[in-house]
Amino acid sequence: MNDSMRELQKVLAGRVQELSKRLDTVTSAAEAGVIVREMQEFNHRVALAGQLLFKEESAGLAKSVRKVSAAKDRVDSAIRRVGGLSKALTVVGGFLALVDEAIDLAKELS
Repeated sequence: MNDSMRELQKVLAGRVQELSKRLDTVTSAAEAGVIVREMQEFNHRVALAGQLLFKEESAGLAKSVRKVSAAKDRVDSAIRRVGGLSKALTVVGGFLALVDEAIDLAKELS
């Protein structure tokens, strides 16, 4: 099993849980809609990481996943402040770009 992809999957699943907690606290349909859409984006990447669990491991992939893990606190902070929607989406978008980089690296491995 590819430990980097497993770690990535765990990090992503944890962010889905954080979004779910935040969903319980919103008071507007617009905020709820944003959170649900972000949950869908994260869940999509959880599935992609799962499909890559048995790809070969590489140093580049491990480094990429470490970047994702290091960025998770910023994403959790943005999720808690989802009322500041524009800034939160920028942080989440940057985090998902790191995730996509790791997933793309894993896809290239045999």
